[in-house]
Amino acid sequence: MKKVIIFYFLLVLFFFSRSIFGKVYLPGDILDQGFIYEPKKWKLHNTMLGDVIVIFYPDDLLYNSSLKEGRIPLWNPYVFSGYPVFESGQSAYMHPLRLILHFLFDPLTAHDLDLFIHLFLSGLGMFFFLRELKVSNFSSAFGGVIWMFSFHNMVWFEYGRTVHVAAFLPFLIFTYERALETRKSIFIFLSIIFFSLIFFSRNLQWSMYGYLLFFFYFVFKLICVRKNPSLIKRVIILFATIVFLGTGLICIELIPTAELLFFYSKTQRGEGGIGPPLILSIKEILTNISSFIYPRILGSSIDLVDLKPPALQFEAQGYTGIIPLTLALLSAFNMRMPVKKFFTILVIFTLSLCIFPILNLPLFFIFPKYLSLPAKLRIWFLTGFCLSALAAFGLDELMKFGEEEKKRFLKRQLVIYFALIFLIILIFILYRNNLPSGWVSITNSAVTIPFLLMGVSLSITILYIKGLNKSFLKLYVMMWTIFDLLSLSMSFNTSAERELFNVEKSFIKDIMRKAGYYRIAGMDPNYSTIFRMFSPEGYNSFYPDWYYKAIGPSEHLKVRFLDLSPSILKLLGVKYVIYYPPPPTYRKVENSPIPLYESEDVLPRAFFIKKYKILPEDEIFSILKGDFSPSEILLLPDEGKRYPQPLSQNGECEKVEIKEYGLHEVRIEVNCLSDGFIVLSDSYYPGWKAEIDGRFSEIYRAYGFLRAVFIEKGEHTIVFKYRPSSLLIGGRISGFSLFLLVFLLYFLNTRGSK
Repeated sequence: MKKVIIFYFLLVLFFFSRSIFGKVYLPGDILDQGFIYEPKKWKLHNTMLGDVIVIFYPDDLLYNSSLKEGRIPLWNPYVFSGYPVFESGQSAYMHPLRLILHFLFDPLTAHDLDLFIHLFLSGLGMFFFLRELKVSNFSSAFGGVIWMFSFHNMVWFEYGRTVHVAAFLPFLIFTYERALETRKSIFIFLSIIFFSLIFFSRNLQWSMYGYLLFFFYFVFKLICVRKNPSLIKRVIILFATIVFLGTGLICIELIPTAELLFFYSKTQRGEGGIGPPLILSIKEILTNISSFIYPRILGSSIDLVDLKPPALQFEAQGYTGIIPLTLALLSAFNMRMPVKKFFTILVIFTLSLCIFPILNLPLFFIFPKYLSLPAKLRIWFLTGFCLSALAAFGLDELMKFGEEEKKRFLKRQLVIYFALIFLIILIFILYRNNLPSGWVSITNSAVTIPFLLMGVSLSITILYIKGLNKSFLKLYVMMWTIFDLLSLSMSFNTSAERELFNVEKSFIKDIMRKAGYYRIAGMDPNYSTIFRMFSPEGYNSFYPDWYYKAIGPSEHLKVRFLDLSPSILKLLGVKYVIYYPPPPTYRKVENSPIPLYESEDVLPRAFFIKKYKILPEDEIFSILKGDFSPSEILLLPDEGKRYPQPLSQNGECEKVEIKEYGLHEVRIEVNCLSDGFIVLSDSYYPGWKAEIDGRFSEIYRAYGFLRAVFIEKGEHTIVFKYRPSSLLIGGRISGFSLFLLVFLLYFLNTRGSK
């Protein structure tokens, strides 16, 4: 056991060796393009990792600084004119390890330590799980290595998505198995904790796949004990307890996320239809399968050529290594053990869903939104888990073979490799018009490595038949598998110098000082969070329906400057535009190191308006996209409610001033000579509450997507506070669930001692 822990630690340490020399596992070179500071190195390693910098790194900066101020950020005012970042489904702000690391360390160190620890735990968890299934120590360690560096986990590694789920999924099934076997309260407690930690990953889809595998394993256990009523009862009660209390623990993040999903636009994904094509061509099927043979066969984002559709470099990845794949397939031929049948059936099931998408159709009727999920190929995450386990079983069986079984193994191995070679040739034939000159060459590692690994695997088998010592056999299998998977993983995961993340000398700093509370547009979406710069732009998987409809972006996940109409620019107070030529109301700023445009014809972030008009929501959004002056009249959506009527309309406001602006609270002081509305041009969202002179006031959807309150004439202090009820409800449920969990642990321990 100690040897395995040391082995995994050293292996992960080697993988993170670049961090020891001052680098960080983030593609910081994507920042180094001359847009925000003078270029320092300009060398892009893997451009497919862009979202790590555009979405996750800015979020981590906000998270890290907020924790050091003693709070968890719930709202990000710097993107989408204000965004409920805690509810995004990708924040993982309640992950205990992330809380600790980001509180103690700077964001870059916390990021790398988070990845290091979870990668180590993913291998250790698989080792424990396989040992529970009676796999030998060495083969269990082998399975853990495969799971750690399986390529689906590695291409998403720097995102922190897959590695979070990969760390706790095997621990969940292991503790569930141990709890069934021993009835010890500690394993029940741990299984509930691991269930909740799977949700606190950085993506709902991988969390769903983790829970899906747990459910499949529960069904498998039911089938195994179907003839024993008392065991059936135990399996069901334990599963229900884990799911019930585990779900309760995650409600603090689950319910707020569900709230955002409720307001997430149907328009963004489309209200009808069944998603992508349900029938793929032979070429598309073989393209997907090629990732199981070798991920670089058709090029990749680190090669000079990439013949796959860009998304498939991440989505269609099921590679677990040539030797592990061979052992897994040979293990699947011998399905005498029920658990091997389970893994084999699950491999076939997950492969079939992706290769033959029409098989997803029944799931559409059970779960209508399933087919509109992005990248259903991500279910190959589970394929990698099952292949890792089958490969460990296969290695165990190989160690027990007699002379005749060894020869039979060699024959099957030859059949498998001939099939793989045939598929490679067929893929090259289908892509013959797209492959660059010299691609199919012995000098191209993308082509030669899979053939090299097949040759090495065959030579090891032949030596084994000739009498190679079993210890040497195991050593060769482990060594070549580590070479195969680790070399790929280190090639795809970039590291960058920390200086690339230093934006103190950025061009943007001077602009920010001029802008104050006005907004700036034109940068890549979400970079505004890095600079604490207010922007109407943004990029995330989910954001509220009304903001999407008001802007009408060309891409459903992103809002860019080019999507903003002149009316919207004026309404949102976009005073500065970077890089892009704006409407005629903007003038170019001279002597600026970057293209910069300024306009005086924009509204302040908070302004007073007397007249209003009630219109259908769609009509309001249509008006905003045209030639409209928002300062003349307030447009309010027809929602069947009564809006207040100003009793006094003589006079304007002498003062509308933002006195304090924080993440979760905005204070505005006004002195108005007339009744009317104060509009704060920040995104409307139900979690915001308003007080006028300490008394509650209703917030109205100004122009269909911003915030407004009605005031009477006179001096007033208006305070907007972000206090989402969904977080309060979720927090109470999680707190009660934690109490129940502690009580359950105490009760079981007390009963056990008696």
